[in-house]
Amino acid sequence: MELAVQTVADLPLETSDRLLRDALAADWGCYTKPEDRADFDRLSRMIEAFPSGFRVYYLTSPDNSRKPVGYTGWYPISAEVFAKLHDTPQQITHRGQISALSALSAEKNYIYLFNYSIVPELHKTEQSRTMVKNYAAEINAVPNIGGIAAVTVSPQGKSVAEKFGLTYRGQMTHDGDIEDVYAAYF
Repeated sequence: MELAVQTVADLPLETSDRLLRDALAADWGCYTKPEDRADFDRLSRMIEAFPSGFRVYYLTSPDNSRKPVGYTGWYPISAEVFAKLHDTPQQITHRGQISALSALSAEKNYIYLFNYSIVPELHKTEQSRTMVKNYAAEINAVPNIGGIAAVTVSPQGKSVAEKFGLTYRGQMTHDGDIEDVYAAYF
């Protein structure tokens, strides 16, 4: 089966709504614990705020049917939110505190890696490598990066964060669940 990608920002509104539902379906297929999953309202707000940072990955079968199997998302955040993630992540008690800016800056950009996940049956496959490689290319194309941060909930997430050059900064909570924060200034 072939891996296909669709970008949220390139779609008309009615199609982007379907893509939002597909991103949510992919998210829920990637995480078994409810507290690790994105909720519809927050995912919708982040995609609406910065649609060009989100992509949904599908497996396309020989009969051309498609199944959402993963998605990536990133967005710019304020220097203040980045500093909190980097220096005092324990002060963050909900992922909703990591809000998206609607545009990149001409000066410095602080990037939050919202998500990079693929369903467990595709971990350590060519499809997962392709997804992460595409994600890295997107992030590397962002001008004037001042820092990158991510919150991880799995060993795979930690591994990818480290591949992006991020280091462990501490823990935060989300709905009472403890999560690891990775960040680095560049």
